[in-house]
Amino acid sequence: MGQAVPGGARAAQAEKPTESPVRHADSGSPRPPRSAIASNIRRSQRFDRPLHTTSLLPSDPSEVFLLPISDLEMILRVAFAAVLGAALGVEREVQHKTAGLRTHTLVAAGAALFAVAGASTGVDGADPTRVAAQVVTGIGFIGAGGMIRTGFTMTGITTAATLWFAAAVGVASGFGLYAVAGAALAIALIAMVGFAPVRGYIRRGKVQPLEIEYHVGHGTLTPLFETLNALGAQVHQISMTEEDGKRRMRCELVGVGSEAMTGILASLRAREEVISVTGPPV
Repeated sequence: MGQAVPGGARAAQAEKPTESPVRHADSGSPRPPRSAIASNIRRSQRFDRPLHTTSLLPSDPSEVFLLPISDLEMILRVAFAAVLGAALGVEREVQHKTAGLRTHTLVAAGAALFAVAGASTGVDGADPTRVAAQVVTGIGFIGAGGMIRTGFTMTGITTAATLWFAAAVGVASGFGLYAVAGAALAIALIAMVGFAPVRGYIRRGKVQPLEIEYHVGHGTLTPLFETLNALGAQVHQISMTEEDGKRRMRCELVGVGSEAMTGILASLRAREEVISVTGPPV
């Protein structure tokens, strides 16, 4: 059974006007109802209202670094960068690397000087980081010069990374980010000094020392490196000293089995120019 509708409600429904689409006089296309037009107007007004947001940074990003700073502040930034770079250089100097204290100090101080100069001499609307960005490109050439290839082994990659890091610390110091630069230096020193025992523990039992003393001028190392290359071995920590026509070479071999190591030692001892050969303890 259907529900009965009161007479008053039936009358209200009958008297309620119905919105029918109106056609334009010129085009003949139906016009949307008035309620739809009002809804669209309210929606457009809601999206056109300006957003009231607060920001800690100025509207122009260049104003962050173009703040007026005194000459003393600039000198302090460069000096702070030099100190941080020297801390990296001391670690490399202890490890007897080619790029040591002086190189890292100059790289960090130079990067800070570029950053300070770019930030203080820029004009309104210019990007003050453009000068400092060129440091990233330029430091690659210095880092490439610190890498040395001996035979099939590449050394100096860590030194190149520390040079690149010294430049980054210098740029941060040049922009006045003292806390960030100091924290980054602490992280780098932990990675370089603190990870050394971990690295030794991981490689324990896989590294075999080798020491050779021989007369120079006989091509002693060429067949050795060819043999190691054929075995797929790696050579680390190469150091050489020469005195009175005798050369002493020390290195660490990784990836050489016991049988292959025995054959390498026997072939070296069989050469006439070789004075002594010391391998891993038996």
